[in-house]
This record gives sequence, structure tokens and C-alpha cells, in this order.
Amino acid sequence: MKSFSCASLGRKAAVGILTTSQDVRPRGNFVLVKDSTGILDLGFCGYISSSRKLPPFSRAGALLEDLSQIEPHVGDIAHVAPDGMVNLVWEKRANHNALFLTEACNARCLMCPQPPKKHSPAHLETANRVLDLIKGEEVPAICITGGEPTLLGKDFIRILRRCTSEHPEAQIDILTNGQTFSDFDFAKSVAEVCGQRARLCISLHADCDELHDAIVQTKGAFRKTHHGLFNLARLQCNIELRFVVSRLNYTRLPYLADSMFRTYPFVSHVAIMGLEMTGYAKDNQQDVWIDPLDYHHELSRFVSEARRRGLNFSLYNHQLCVIDQCAWPIARRSISDWKQDYSPECVGCTKIDQCCGVFSTSGDRISRGIAPITQ
Repeated sequence: MKSFSCASLGRKAAVGILTTSQDVRPRGNFVLVKDSTGILDLGFCGYISSSRKLPPFSRAGALLEDLSQIEPHVGDIAHVAPDGMVNLVWEKRANHNALFLTEACNARCLMCPQPPKKHSPAHLETANRVLDLIKGEEVPAICITGGEPTLLGKDFIRILRRCTSEHPEAQIDILTNGQTFSDFDFAKSVAEVCGQRARLCISLHADCDELHDAIVQTKGAFRKTHHGLFNLARLQCNIELRFVVSRLNYTRLPYLADSMFRTYPFVSHVAIMGLEMTGYAKDNQQDVWIDPLDYHHELSRFVSEARRRGLNFSLYNHQLCVIDQCAWPIARRSISDWKQDYSPECVGCTKIDQCCGVFSTSGDRISRGIAPITQ
């Protein structure tokens, strides 16, 4: 999520819609962005100000000297933390918005960009507050993520039920490693509230247990995910499989399409994903990083085999200039707006509007092959 580092003006957290107007109602749903605040500004749930003074009795606020940084985000939902950090947790104009439920996880994937931590109930509170604030609005898509959100059990199901019932037309994507669905009763409980537009996006990093378990650093993980997939298939859930390409598993790409076709014919979509080089991926870059140029033959073989078998598949997080042209039609603009960027080498590229760009979070760890496409 997009963040602004500010000085603290309060003792409590607040989640509200950013506004520069005093005329909004009810004020308790809004965070006021204003140079200086006074007695007439009472009642907002939080404040972002360039002045150190808050209205009387206010408990949540952040000091930001240059308000022009945040004013373009008026209408978005922000979380103002007690330490002054301001995080945009919902952007009205973004192509991707997510409800982040927990930092806890039951895996330790070597290339994970979001290293697991102990669960904090504050994430659930924020997610519920966001749902309160967007209730009744037209929302095209909602992503439920973590950590491993399904570890929250009934709390996860409550959030999912709110999403599917309050936004029945929205595409709901649930990012999960699928292990918890090895419990059929839990899988059934989730399936009952998924609805037709909810999709379970399940990570599978190899087509064999030994390699998958080594990548996620959890013994027995492949077996649980495998069983979970078949439980969800029995329950007629919409399933996407996600394969993150790394130095550890890229050699499996030529065989992956056949494995998916034979083992998981019930899967509705397969996503082949490039690395985001932050978090554990950065810590383990010697083991996981591989330039897409160095596996373009394997990737092209996957594309050919997947097409031959009639798989529905896409390529995420890969720049057009570093993959073979045969893969362009299935490459998607998949990087979230807040961390999407373009390299200086992209200037003048005729395909920049169709390309996903690069992760701003990956620093300088990007492909050596990035260059403008001029025809």
C-alpha cells in the first residue's frame, strides 16, 4: 500500500476517507486534510495537518508539512497510525485494492515479498472499517490477502461473506497457499460463501512435493495444498493456480502445462508470475533471483504446451521486452498501481501502455534486457 511517513499528532489509530472539506457528513467517517485545524473542525475521526495543533479532544492525527503530497488522494481511504504513518488502504482510482487481514502465515516461502509476522487484530479491524466505508459503492474488484488470510478461520469467512453479500457484482480474489482447505469442513464453509465471482488464487510452486516443500520451507505443504485443491474442486469452487518463477523452479516450466492439464483439469486459470524482489526474495536473492531473459526458452515452451492443451493462462509481472513475442498476448498489466514503475530504458517504447512495467519495490534487481520496443 502507498504510505506517507509523518510525525505523530495523536495517540490512537483512525481509518477514514480523506477529505479537505468541512461539509462532509458524518464527520466520523472522514480524515480531514488541512493546513491548520481548530474548534470548528471537531468530530473528524482523524487529521492530517501541517500544523502541530489538533482540535480539542482529538486523538488521531499526523503532521505532514507538504500536504500537496496527499491531496491528490482525497476520496481514498487512509489509515492514520499512532506513530503518524499514513497508509492508503483503499484507492478509488486504483486497478487493485486489497483487504490485508493478517501478517501470519503457515509457510516461509523463500521468495515471499511479505515476510510473515505474528497476527495483529488491528488488520481485521481495518478491513472491517474499510468495508463499512465502501458499503453501497460500486466496487469492481476486491482482493483478500495476507499473510495467509484463511488462518483466521471464522473471522476470514465473516470478511468473505461481507465482500460477497455487500458487493455481489465484484470480482473477489482470495490469495492463499491452499493448505487450510485440506480440511474438507473448512473448505465447505468457505465454498458456501464464495459465490460465483469469488476466485481462490492458490500458490503452487512445483509439480512435485519435494521441490514445492523446499521452496515454501514447510514439510508436507504440497500434500496439504494438493488435497485442498481437490476438496475445492468437489465443492465446485473457482480456482486459479499461481506459479512464481524463480531460479529454484524455472526448469519445471516446460513440463508444467502437461502436469496442470492432467492433475488439475478443474482449475479455471493458471498464472505464471515474475518475482518481486523485496522481503524474503531480497534476503535470498542468490538462491531465487533469475533474469527472465535466462528462462525465456522455458517460458516459451510452457506457452506452446499450454496453448496446445487449451489451458486458460496468463503471464503476470513480466515486461514485454524480455519475453518472446509469442507470450505477449497473455502478458497482463498485473502490478498494483502503488508499486508499478518503469525503468528509464522504457522511454520511447511503443508498447509501454500494454506493459506491466517493473516493481518499484524491487530496487535495481530488474532484467538486464529491458529496452524500448520501437516497432
